[in-house]
Amino acid sequence: MRLWVWRNIRIELPDDWEMLQFSRDPQAGRCAFADRYQFRAELSWQAVPGPPDMARLASDYLAKLTRDGTRPASPTRQDSAPEGRATAVSFGEWRGLRGSENGLATSRFCRYLAEESCIVELVLPWPEALDARLEEAVLGSVAAEPQWPWGLRRWRAFGMDLLASHGLALHECSVEPAAARMTFGDERTGCSETFQRLGMVSEWLCGTVRDWLCRQKPSGVAWASEASAQVNGHTIETRAGMVKRGLARRALRYEATAWLCPADGRLYCVSAAGSDGMSASELAGRRLACCGSMASRFPLSLWERAG
Repeated sequence: MRLWVWRNIRIELPDDWEMLQFSRDPQAGRCAFADRYQFRAELSWQAVPGPPDMARLASDYLAKLTRDGTRPASPTRQDSAPEGRATAVSFGEWRGLRGSENGLATSRFCRYLAEESCIVELVLPWPEALDARLEEAVLGSVAAEPQWPWGLRRWRAFGMDLLASHGLALHECSVEPAAARMTFGDERTGCSETFQRLGMVSEWLCGTVRDWLCRQKPSGVAWASEASAQVNGHTIETRAGMVKRGLARRALRYEATAWLCPADGRLYCVSAAGSDGMSASELAGRRLACCGSMASRFPLSLWERAG
C-alpha cells in the first residue's frame, strides 16, 4: 500500500493505483485514482460549517439510489447480485452503501472529518468482485494528516513527499511524463514555493546540476551566493539571492536547491521566495524528501527545531 496526502487528507491505496485527476480547491473537490486499466477510487471533500447529521445523509442517499433502481453488490461476484435495493453498511465513523453502478459493484462511503471541518466521500468501484479486506484497509487509512511544526502542511503525491509553508495555497500542479511540479503561493505577500521531480535525466541534463540550477534563475533574481554540500549520500547544490518586485514592493529573499537522487536517478528541486528564514540547504530533505535516506531527516529535524 502507498500513502497519498492531498488537501491535508491522507489515504493509503494499492501501489499500482495512480492519481489521474485532482482538485486544488480546499473547499470542495475530488481526486481520482486508477490502475493501468480503469478508475479504482475517488476521494471527494466538501467543507462544512459544523458536524452534519450523517445518519440522515446516508438515509437520504440510500433512498435516492433505491428510486434510481440501483441493485446491491454481492460480496463475491457482482453479476450474481439479485435485483433489489442498495445495501447500507458502516465501518467505524463511515456510513456507506454497496450497490451496482454502470454495471460495476460499487462501494460508497462518507464521514465527517472534524480536524478539517469537511465531509469526505470515498467511492470504490470493483471491476471483478468486491474485495472486503481492501475496502476495510482503504477506509481505515483515511484520516487528517497530523499537524506539523509552524503549521507546515504535508503533501505526498507524484513521487514527492513535501512540506509547504503555512498560508501558501496550491496554485499550480503540473504532471507530465517524467516531470511533476507543484507550486504554492500567496499573491498578497508574493511568497511562493515550488517543488519539482524530474525523470529521464540522461536525456536532457547537459552539464552539472549546478549549471542547471543556475539556468533556472527567474526573471528579476540576482544570485548572491552558492554552495555545495553532502547530505546522506546526496550532493546538494544551492543558490540564494534577492528577487525585485518593483518600486512599491520590497525585495524578497530567493533560495533554490537541487540534487540528483542516487536511489531513483531523478532530479529534485525546491525553490522559495520570501521564505521564513530557512536556508536553501535546509529545503533538501527537511522540506522535500526523495528517498529513505533523505526522508530520515524529514520529520525529525522539524520537531527538533520546533522544540
